Amino acid sequence: IRLPDGWQNLPESAAYHNVCFMGIPAGSSARDFPALLYPRIFSRLKSRSPADTADTAAEVARRDLARAPGGENISIRAGKSFVTPLNLPVEIRYFDNGPYPNVFEAVAYVVHDTTVLSLVLSAKTRDARDTFFSALLESARAVTPVQINSAIRPGNTGR
Repeated sequence: IRLPDGWQNLPESAAYHNVCFMGIPAGSSARDFPALLYPRIFSRLKSRSPADTADTAAEVARRDLARAPGGENISIRAGKSFVTPLNLPVEIRYFDNGPYPNVFEAVAYVVHDTTVLSLVLSAKTRDARDTFFSALLESARAVTPVQINSAIRPGNTGR
């Protein structure tokens, strides 16, 4: 996962929210920014399609956001799905009328095997979300799956 060109990381905010990065457009301040980009990772059942996986995840997020003051009218709609250059399916979902400051969001659900990376673009206005949507797509297209193999095998203590 990487931040798109023209974005800067807020490492203190990322650490506070327990994500690997939290990006804002370069030139924005940490106290006042038009949009925010951050990842979340979760598991999925291989038997579920990428679209079903995204729909379920989006509905869970919608219920969580709807509990916050101002989130009662939140709605979700599907965007155009695509496949990355590394053959990873990506499902886009738009969230409208959420609670402040997550009023308008776009989420790219990047599906790999039993793991889903959700890249969240959160904005205070629809115009900001639409302006920075291409950055979300850039990040989604650049996702590269990795596999970590432990050097410690059964019967091997690693010494």
